[in-house]
Amino acid sequence: MFSNTDEFLKDFQTIVNIDSSSDHLPGIETVARFFQKRLSAIGFKVEILFQGDAKVPCLQAVFGPGNSPGPEYDLMFLGHMDTVFSFGEVEKRGFSIQGDKALGPGVCDMKGGLLVVLHVLETLKKEGALDKMSLCVAFNGDEETGSKASKEWIKTTAGKSRRVFVFEPCRPGYKMVSQRKGGGWFHITATGKEAHAGADPEKGINAGVQNFGSRQNRQAPHGNFPPKPGPLGCNFSGRQKNGNRCQFHCHRRMFRWKFHICPWNPHH
Repeated sequence: MFSNTDEFLKDFQTIVNIDSSSDHLPGIETVARFFQKRLSAIGFKVEILFQGDAKVPCLQAVFGPGNSPGPEYDLMFLGHMDTVFSFGEVEKRGFSIQGDKALGPGVCDMKGGLLVVLHVLETLKKEGALDKMSLCVAFNGDEETGSKASKEWIKTTAGKSRRVFVFEPCRPGYKMVSQRKGGGWFHITATGKEAHAGADPEKGINAGVQNFGSRQNRQAPHGNFPPKPGPLGCNFSGRQKNGNRCQFHCHRRMFRWKFHICPWNPHH
């Protein structure tokens, strides 16, 4: 569909070589400004919204008045500009092409998808098809940390749209993703039993060991539900000398459809 692969790769290099980790807001805004300039040039009304207390940069671009009663937009194109890679990653391994693969921080998740949106829209404009549509482009800047600041804006915008397409990468074999798992945080605190480590250690219960066992039990069933949910987070133990408490922070992902989890049996 794209008429100029060289231009696509040039744009790809430009946006991949911008550090835009979720905590680097200036970088996210720089990515947003790139898309603002290009989308404005083909007739979109573009705003950069700063969401939440942290003022997370998010891009909203709207085209067309709508062609019929009902939802405001025929299509919504959704994506995120932030990456999981810390500031300075670009300097370590910036955009490059090796064989038939493009490499660099955020190439797959998901600056490639953002660029597909842009070039599809530019092509539709060139072919005269864009003028028949009502579209909204929404790129948020905090997806990798849970979209806390942008969630309500995304939900409201999606509610005004007939169809929403998310431009995250597909699965191996170019399989379309039609459903996703959700995520949540669980905080588990174990309280042990104090005992003298030299005189009668057998009378004590180690909270850290107990939580480690719980962590193993929660991790074990993951292989039963492809794709594997995860990850399971971090353990905090021994914050005070001779203490009897341990905390385990668990970031767990689960499927949106209903299923049953059976107690783990190590013999099965």
